[in-house]
Amino acid sequence: TKWDVLDGVVRRLFKEYIIHVDPGSQLGLNSDSVLGYSIGEIKRTNSAETPELLPCGYLVGENNTIAVTIKGICENSLDGLVFESLIPKPILQRYVSLLMEHRRIILSGPSGTGKTYLANRLSEYMVLREGRELADGIIATFNVDHKSSKELRQYLSNLADQCNSENNAVDMPLVIILDNLHHVSSLGEIFNGLLNCKYHKCPYIIGTMNQATSSTPNLQLHHNFRWVLCANHTEPVKGFLGRFLRRKLIETEISGRMRNAELVKIIDWIPKVWQHLNKFLEAHSSSDVTIGPRLFLSCPIDVDGSRVWFTDLWNYSIIPYLLEAVREGLQVSRQK
Repeated sequence: TKWDVLDGVVRRLFKEYIIHVDPGSQLGLNSDSVLGYSIGEIKRTNSAETPELLPCGYLVGENNTIAVTIKGICENSLDGLVFESLIPKPILQRYVSLLMEHRRIILSGPSGTGKTYLANRLSEYMVLREGRELADGIIATFNVDHKSSKELRQYLSNLADQCNSENNAVDMPLVIILDNLHHVSSLGEIFNGLLNCKYHKCPYIIGTMNQATSSTPNLQLHHNFRWVLCANHTEPVKGFLGRFLRRKLIETEISGRMRNAELVKIIDWIPKVWQHLNKFLEAHSSSDVTIGPRLFLSCPIDVDGSRVWFTDLWNYSIIPYLLEAVREGLQVSRQK
């Protein structure tokens, strides 16, 4: 095989892989997302000169892997993050532009929808985008519980003072993650300390919470927070479980070098069960109690193992949860 032929093959394979993982929208990626690939010491990009030997000259002995590199932060591209997080590109672009423009977002949605994971990935991306390194202290995480709301208020007003002082930014975090904000009784009060903060000097703030509260409009109006809904019935959460399990299946198939039709059916079936359960919960209770995909991510990719896993999950986690949720739903609505 000549180099230019191999270039085409690598790009086509990448596109096929993405179609397998996300048949619907291919995550918004395509063969242009490939920056290049390497075989041993040889790094092959569009601009690189053609090596002296043909590819087979470098794929010898133990050296039988072609590693593909996807465009990332250096190319001012989100493709690497899209590929890793399995969140479609248009959606990630919206999150990043909200952060760039408003500097403050709150991810809101039921438990298990990946809000904390998303907050961490976005934080890392923002740090690298600003040309900084992921060193200790550059991202500060504050896990809010009932006890710590007073501490959080103190922390944020200290931060505002720091932003307003002249010699700031030396040891200040670039991004602050406020996890589990639903534990705070009055969000407006907590953020009042930030009101007089020099806005452009203030760190990016990413909050997570389980449900929107009555102070939502207030935060949007006075504190410039933008709301991002992570709900089970909308993207990126809706299709995430399917994408995650299909990727896991492909990895298993590649390492075992065989395809199992039974496994394909299982991987197809589990996201349907999840959607079905959530429709049931919405009908008999509310969307606040729907189940996030996290519960199903640990599905083993082997037929017998997945049966044992699912039976346990069903009997010991899902059924008790459904009964409890429906009981509460009945108390609220008094309807059968």
